[in-house]
Amino acid sequence: MRYFDTHTHVVSPDVERYPRWSLSGRESQWSQDAATPVDELVRQMDQNGIEYALVVQALNTYGYDNRYSVDAVAQYPGRLFGVCSIDFASDGAVTKFSQLVDACSYVGCRLYRGGRKAPLQADALDDPRTFDAWRFFEERGLPV
Repeated sequence: MRYFDTHTHVVSPDVERYPRWSLSGRESQWSQDAATPVDELVRQMDQNGIEYALVVQALNTYGYDNRYSVDAVAQYPGRLFGVCSIDFASDGAVTKFSQLVDACSYVGCRLYRGGRKAPLQADALDDPRTFDAWRFFEERGLPV
């Protein structure tokens, strides 16, 4: 039997190269106490018979800065796949999405509208500022 972990987060101990910036303005307690670098994630996967994993952008550690998850997924091609996060309503969202999807094995996007952990990205899911991003994912056949 093959196992696929569908929701993991990775956090680098290198805060100079990958500075931490949470959407809420404060880093999550989890990322301070139990952060898992990519090599440790893969070691734990091997130890537990997990063949593949989905690396989900750690919003409460890096906000919309997807660099560490891009690098982590690229370090283990065919083994790790990624889900990025970008503010759908931001200027240049489609360009950012396209760069992330082309950079590595990103297979979708996590839409975080906001709420308890961060201010709302857009007033509603049908905000006209988000239409280009929705079109991009539809055209690429990628889930959100």
